Amino acid sequence: MKTIWIEQELMRDFEAEATDAYRLCTIADGWVERFGQDILISFKDQAGREQLKREFFLWAGAMGFNTQRIFERFLPKRNEEREAPKLILGDSSISSHTTVMERGLRYEIDFSAGYSVGLFVDQRENRSFVRKAAPERMLNCFAYTCSFSVAAAVAGAKTVSVDLSQKSLERGRQNFALNNLPAIGHQFIADDVFEVLPRLARRG
Repeated sequence: MKTIWIEQELMRDFEAEATDAYRLCTIADGWVERFGQDILISFKDQAGREQLKREFFLWAGAMGFNTQRIFERFLPKRNEEREAPKLILGDSSISSHTTVMERGLRYEIDFSAGYSVGLFVDQRENRSFVRKAAPERMLNCFAYTCSFSVAAAVAGAKTVSVDLSQKSLERGRQNFALNNLPAIGHQFIADDVFEVLPRLARRG
């Protein structure tokens, strides 16, 4: 089956709406994503890895797309086998941190922080839905790097972000700072969601 790669017209649409983080293609054994000028190839097996690498270079050449670095990440069946992406092309002295845009909002990406780099690009429309809904308050469970909280906060919401990982929430605070959002009116709780929910329910 022929792989469907993103077309130039859609890339221009993303550029027009200030977005440079999105999926370039998906196959049964993996996918390729763009994060600014960096590329992340995620694969389930060696065949998928080789196919995605080969087709990416063909696509990039045809599109005139220039990339700064290429990372790859194995998609294991067991969580304990997860590893951070590995740099396979580009300057290793460049910081693993970079900033991407999604519909005008900024999010920090860190290719060395672990298996997930900081933003799930397939949730773009859901983040936009939250932003357009403009809730007065929002509870973000399993908040990770708080991208949904950022989307709500820019629309005026007071947010509570809960995640077991203090490091993830610190990255969430950084995302707030990148978008000039003050921490006042927003809570970041490093705890088990299922223990926090009853406490929040009692508080109303």
